[in-house]
Amino acid sequence: MNRVIRENVAFLAPFSILAILFTAVVLQTDQLELHLRTNRWHTPFADTIMPLITFLGDGIFVGIVVLLLSFYKLKSGLALLIASLANSLSTQVLKREIFEHFRPAHYLEHHPDFLAIPGVDLAYQFSFPSGHTSAAFCLYFALALMFRTASAKVLMLLLAAAVGASRIYLNLHFLEDVVAGAVHGVFWAILIFGMAYWWWSGPSESSKYKWLEFSIFKNAK
Repeated sequence: MNRVIRENVAFLAPFSILAILFTAVVLQTDQLELHLRTNRWHTPFADTIMPLITFLGDGIFVGIVVLLLSFYKLKSGLALLIASLANSLSTQVLKREIFEHFRPAHYLEHHPDFLAIPGVDLAYQFSFPSGHTSAAFCLYFALALMFRTASAKVLMLLLAAAVGASRIYLNLHFLEDVVAGAVHGVFWAILIFGMAYWWWSGPSESSKYKWLEFSIFKNAK
């Protein structure tokens, strides 16, 4: 655990600062008022690009990455698959069985200052935590674990944060949903992908875990 955290400070340090800051904002601001404030910041370009960005946290996209990563190295793909499934299952339990919060459109759809995005289907239930945000942070922090450079890790953080921002922009989640989803996703990435990845990395060359080093690129040589 210490190794996972120590080698990924470039991702975790700014992530932790932002999570604390946004949590403070959530605790001090009415969520409906806050959402209406952010809802005013719309441009035609953002209306077009945000639905594409939000897809980077979609389950289909995560599945594609898992498949491609498995081709590169089976160990990595399997670890990401397990982490993503655990993250998705726990997210659904939280939002459907425990919290059951309503989404912004439930409260604001008929408000005179509410701006809907053309072509975006509004949802009304199961808002907390944000599933797309949770999936994105689980995915991109897992990928960050595989990169060695700080710049690559920061890029992964920016991609995950962009997905979270898109969920608010598209009126599909409140800020509190996104913050909770981000923390939830990083938790599962550390707990499962981080631990499995480093555990398998050690003994794989000389033990029963050697098969996890399978790669179509390695076997194609």
